[in-house]
Amino acid sequence: FPFEEKFFKEKNVQCEYVGHPLIEEINNYDFISRNLLYNKFNLDPAKDILLILAGSRKQEVKSIFPETLKAAEKISDDLDMQIVVACAENLDENIFYDLTGLKNFKVIKNHTYDLLKHSKFGIIKSGTSTLEAGLMQLPMVIVYKTSWLTYIIGKTLVKISNIGMTNIILDEQVVPELIQSNANADKIYDEAKNILSDEDLYENIKTRLGRIKEILGEKNAPRNAAKSIYSMINEHKAS
Repeated sequence: FPFEEKFFKEKNVQCEYVGHPLIEEINNYDFISRNLLYNKFNLDPAKDILLILAGSRKQEVKSIFPETLKAAEKISDDLDMQIVVACAENLDENIFYDLTGLKNFKVIKNHTYDLLKHSKFGIIKSGTSTLEAGLMQLPMVIVYKTSWLTYIIGKTLVKISNIGMTNIILDEQVVPELIQSNANADKIYDEAKNILSDEDLYENIKTRLGRIKEILGEKNAPRNAAKSIYSMINEHKAS
């Protein structure tokens, strides 16, 4: 990230920001259209998608998904939306159905980028997914839960005001973050409903999320990294 280059240079460490690989990945992704996505998975064309990304590991899904689904059910009822869960490639779709008695949602695998692009709102676990959602300018609520011991240790060691990569890059809390006990159905619902019920706020968040791509730039990270490594190897040989 650009702020890492600044940090290391201030510590007299030679470094270079070569770009972020997600920029290249998203730019080269072959998105399907909204109509094709809806038709392919038998979604209701009259309803916007309320997207849940609960993580890619079983334990975090078990911790995060039940509360996010309860909130999503209330939001979808109030605002006539449809709930879709993006399933990581390494997970079995049935894990989501096994964690709840509710069945009013659809699990879709291998189309996360298409879902991020065509959804109205996201309830998203803190991690890379929040950056991907931010790059797609998808308004969201960031949620995260871990064991209390891990949380206390992390809170002691890490001194930053935000945990969502989207907010860290923008250096402000553009989208709400709900951590530990705050990542409950009522608070998720309140934050999401607040954004979705205020068109000006919703559009303002989309606009501010657009700055992420400006900050990260359009550099080809893999190619630039390879060039830098090649240059350093040659300099080492020459010396």
